[in-house]
Amino acid sequence: MLFLSGNNFIGEIGSDISALKLQELDLSINKLTGSIPEDIVSNNNLSDMSKLANLVRLDLSRNQLSGLIPTSC
Repeated sequence: MLFLSGNNFIGEIGSDISALKLQELDLSINKLTGSIPEDIVSNNNLSDMSKLANLVRLDLSRNQLSGLIPTSC
């Protein structure tokens, strides 16, 4: 679990975030920009992704992220 909510982090989410093997990741209420890393959105089913196989909860709300998220996520 990694809870980094409300820390005023600025910048993009690094693609290496998937190497952390987390079950929960909360990056909400920051000032993150850019698109969501391909490792997170490359599959239509979050629980089925090989690099993020343990992730069951992801909160990226209240940031300035751009790009598309598959509707099945």
